[in-house]
Amino acid sequence: MDQDILRFDKRDFWDEMRRLTNNRCDIPNSIDSAQGNDEISSIFRNKYNDLYNSVCYNSQDMKRVLNELDCNI
Repeated sequence: MDQDILRFDKRDFWDEMRRLTNNRCDIPNSIDSAQGNDEISSIFRNKYNDLYNSVCYNSQDMKRVLNELDCNI
């Protein structure tokens, strides 16, 4: 596989990646204390929500930054 990357041979690289990832693992039934798809997805939703909302910001400052970005694109 390393040689394929060095040669940048896309076809061989992706064939090798398919071969390596062909061995699929079963999806876990539990994560932490959650059981089943609904509870597991709830854990990830809550963690993402906490992470996403962990940084507060001022709305006016955000508008200014977005306007600057728009002007520079």
